[in-house]
Amino acid sequence: MTRHLEILLPALLALSFCFAALGPMVAAVA
Repeated sequence: MTRHLEILLPALLALSFCFAALGPMVAAVA
């Protein structure tokens, strides 16, 4: 369980960072 969280957490963080970066760009295009 600990190892699963260890892999999942950074991936989730990177995903949220991608959304934070893409959000304004998509809003600007749309």
